Amino acid sequence: MTDINNKNNNSDDSITVIEDEASIIKTLMATRSDLEKELESLMNFLNSGDGKTFGLKGSFTDSEGYPSPHLELIIEVKKARSRIAHIQNDYKQVMKDIEFHLQKLHKSPTNKNQSSTFSINNTTTTTTTNNNNNSNQDEMKIDKPSVEETKSKPIEVEVEKIGLPFVYIDLVSEGSPSDKANLKKGDLIFQFGTVGPFYEERQVGDNLNSNHLQSIATIVRNSENKAIPIKLSRGTSVISTSLIPRKWNGQGLIGCLIKPI
Repeated sequence: MTDINNKNNNSDDSITVIEDEASIIKTLMATRSDLEKELESLMNFLNSGDGKTFGLKGSFTDSEGYPSPHLELIIEVKKARSRIAHIQNDYKQVMKDIEFHLQKLHKSPTNKNQSSTFSINNTTTTTTTNNNNNSNQDEMKIDKPSVEETKSKPIEVEVEKIGLPFVYIDLVSEGSPSDKANLKKGDLIFQFGTVGPFYEERQVGDNLNSNHLQSIATIVRNSENKAIPIKLSRGTSVISTSLIPRKWNGQGLIGCLIKPI
């Protein structure tokens, strides 16, 4: 009698594990679907919407090397490209999690005297348990995703991960420290010393960017003759440079005009 009870308990535990893993996989698949929909929306914006002017890899400068005057659109395109890069990373992690839980699901323990057939396409699952000479058949619904269901075309979008720009270069004086640091008019800065990078829209904006500009001014005043690391985007390129504030023949310590986006 005790052996029969133990077998029944083991069977119940096995079913519980299967149900739990199936539920986790369903949630992960829903997350994957949401990421794919968001990616599709972003790609539509870049390929056929307002963003098609620059697209996924288009330059923000014209044929003569001058920055495009469409600053607001450039910012939106930059945000879309940055978000696509984030989706890439999130998608890869979700697929790894799905694979892990699928393996766990397929390796879930079952009773030696238990035969189980699990649903692949929402079909009814029948579990038959033999206890002594009695045959007991129970029908239960368990949606166990197949490996094929969890597979989809990998997201392969080559986008360099960058932060959201919060200030831009409006003027660079010739011979200035900024000129020496290879800063150019139209550069979009997403990191200036300890300010940035920011990857969420709530971290940037009209008022916040003005605050970031004040922080930049403080860093410049306190960093005379010291290198300040800067990261910026120029066209389709991401550039890292160092700016050394110092006294020179012109005004200020850096010789450029920085404005909030």
